[in-house]
Amino acid sequence: MFDLFYSGNYDWQLNGFCYSGGSLFLFNRKALRNFRKDGHCWRKKKDGKTVREAHEKLKLDGVDVLQCYYAHGEENENFQRRIYWLLDL
Repeated sequence: MFDLFYSGNYDWQLNGFCYSGGSLFLFNRKALRNFRKDGHCWRKKKDGKTVREAHEKLKLDGVDVLQCYYAHGEENENFQRRIYWLLDL
């Protein structure tokens, strides 16, 4: 089940909307450039400013096909944000 399908409405970002664990959202990354500004506190790098994110790529037959960014919550390390998207083939 999808909680939200992006259709051009930015209100979820501006009104302090916070999602719960297990939520799934679909976005057009090119239309929504600030998709990481989701209202949650994420673990930071040592500089204290930048979110500590890991970047992974899934390869199929030696070709990168899927990109994944993930971050852990600052207060609860079991809370994660994962962002996936298909790479151009």
